[in-house]
Amino acid sequence: MQSGDLDHLYEVLQRTEEKDSAGQKKWIWNSIGQFYGGEVPVNTTAFSSSGAIGSALVVQINYRPEDFPDLLPEHQLRDVDNQKIYAITGILPVSRAKHRIMCTVGKL
Repeated sequence: MQSGDLDHLYEVLQRTEEKDSAGQKKWIWNSIGQFYGGEVPVNTTAFSSSGAIGSALVVQINYRPEDFPDLLPEHQLRDVDNQKIYAITGILPVSRAKHRIMCTVGKL
């Protein structure tokens, strides 16, 4: 994987519970880190096997696991440039130096 292919900066968001001024619990998304990744076109086979329903758009993102080793499907990603939010549906190891994240955009 060439470093030029990793041209998008993504923030990793984690959902945490906080209390507001009235003492009510609420869930918010906090940034816990960043990494560079590259979006890959999704073929028809990958789209149908991802289980995407409705208006959800499926995106594949390649990244180096050593850039953010603790990435989990519970996290969300935000593209720093265009502020799109991606829900992670799965993380696939392609090789030791490359993982592919399957994400949906749209109905989250």
